[in-house]
Amino acid sequence: MSPTPTPTATVSPTPTPTPTAVYGDAYPDGAINILDKAQVSSIIIGTQQFTPAADANTDGFCNILDMAQINAFITGSQSASLRYDICYDFSSGAMVDRWARQGNVSGPPPALAHTFDTDPRGWVEANTSQYNAISAEDEATWPTSGSPGNYSAVQCRYTVTENASDITSIGITFNGSSQSAGDLLQLWAWNFSAAAWRQAGSDIPLTATSDTYTRYTAWGRVYSHYINGSHYLYILYIHNTADRVLDINYLRLDVTHP
Repeated sequence: MSPTPTPTATVSPTPTPTPTAVYGDAYPDGAINILDKAQVSSIIIGTQQFTPAADANTDGFCNILDMAQINAFITGSQSASLRYDICYDFSSGAMVDRWARQGNVSGPPPALAHTFDTDPRGWVEANTSQYNAISAEDEATWPTSGSPGNYSAVQCRYTVTENASDITSIGITFNGSSQSAGDLLQLWAWNFSAAAWRQAGSDIPLTATSDTYTRYTAWGRVYSHYINGSHYLYILYIHNTADRVLDINYLRLDVTHP
């Protein structure tokens, strides 16, 4: 009788990311034309928030050089680069390579000089129920509150697998609500080289019912300063009104690269 074959492990191949769009389609409508130049102009003067699609030359900024690059796309003298957006959220990997902690701080950064790992005192790690609550936009929420005179804050640590030198922007998404409409939310990323928090985009006015808010960075290709040797990237969500409840429904990090 033939011997029973020894089973061998099957390793699934790493999935190839699918491009979501192209750099330069800033409007976006699936085409590059005069509308994209108008959108980039609005971002440059500050009437629109930055999005990675506006970064036509993939240098991590949005400025007059992107207008020139879009002109080259329109005339056909150059072709646009594919854009990839990788999403990290708590729908998978929670308590393995994605972590969250809640705490109270006396003021918004840059006064806050400690991070998820360097000084965790006073920060309480999310429990299983809270991780489940922030893993999707649904009915479950994680209500966090500031102590009297202090601000409610949540720190997240994401393990990011992309090469830092390839990243042109990160996007930080918050879905949730505030105790009072008009309260402000700030989104920050930790710069390991400068040992300081850097705010992503402008303050966000919140509503009293759940809504989605996203801010993208336009800092250039600097993410070797924001991702350490362990591939950790720290994000801070801070309620910029003292002693308020911040109701968190969903948290996400997006990483954009060519």
